[in-house]
Amino acid sequence: MSREKENYRDELEQLNSFFPDKRVLFASDVARYTGRDPRWCKKVYGIQPSQGITIVALAKLLSS
Repeated sequence: MSREKENYRDELEQLNSFFPDKRVLFASDVARYTGRDPRWCKKVYGIQPSQGITIVALAKLLSS
């Protein structure tokens, strides 16, 4: 059984406070949060245009 990363809970809490009404984020949302270009976010985090990425999945990626 794998353990969660050390910063996962902190990252999840920050994302929830930054996006209080959202559970699924799109590249433009992630770009605003990270300060990166939306194209970079799509490529690096694997964000699909029609599906987006969940806050939980993004927190896992950001904490690793």
